[in-house]
Amino acid sequence: MLGDLPSHQLHEFARHLKTCELCAQEVELLESAADAVPLLSSRPLLRNEPRLVTERSGTAVGGSSEPPPVRPRLAALDDGPSARPRRKGPFGPDAFKAKLIVFVALAVIGVVLIVMSRRSLSTGPSQYVTAKIGWSGGEALVKIQGKQAQLLVDGMPAAARSKTYAVWLVAKGARTPAPTGVDLESFGGGKYAAQIPGDIDNDAAVAVYVEPRTGRQTTASGAVIVADLRSVTESSGS
Repeated sequence: MLGDLPSHQLHEFARHLKTCELCAQEVELLESAADAVPLLSSRPLLRNEPRLVTERSGTAVGGSSEPPPVRPRLAALDDGPSARPRRKGPFGPDAFKAKLIVFVALAVIGVVLIVMSRRSLSTGPSQYVTAKIGWSGGEALVKIQGKQAQLLVDGMPAAARSKTYAVWLVAKGARTPAPTGVDLESFGGGKYAAQIPGDIDNDAAVAVYVEPRTGRQTTASGAVIVADLRSVTESSGS
């Protein structure tokens, strides 16, 4: 039927068909199907005949197994968005980031300059008031800037272990000092300092007393530092 049987088997099969009606009918059907589909013949493939190659497995139908042909154009498309070149120039992402960083840096510098200028205008220049001290070989100053003041002391003897130097203030119109709860802080070598709390424009004088570290606040020791602030605070208040 398809030319696959040897000659002696073909003769035997032909004699069988003469006596078997069922096989003869099947052969007749198969012959009509074979005539309709000539590719079902098992003839060998010619060398130069094109082979059908499956897309996924790369197996040649009717021939040897070979990888599918390389398609450079499709391979380039398969690389996806990452293969696209980055946009460069004045409008690219890198240029935009650089401009943004410069803009933010300039904005921060501008804000810092504004804050510093406002602070300098509000505080004004520093003024110093020399205080009277109760020991020799030292110095005490009250540094006033704006409405804030700081007491600076140099060459002051160290207090006893159980004692501390406490800062008191005399408010304008008051006759006696009031404790602030602030003590002079030692920086070694006889140097002390303390930030005077509150608005200095409300004060007439600052004084320092020797107090026990624990217990009742008292002025019994007498003032070891006294600074009259009225020359500064009354002129600034007016």
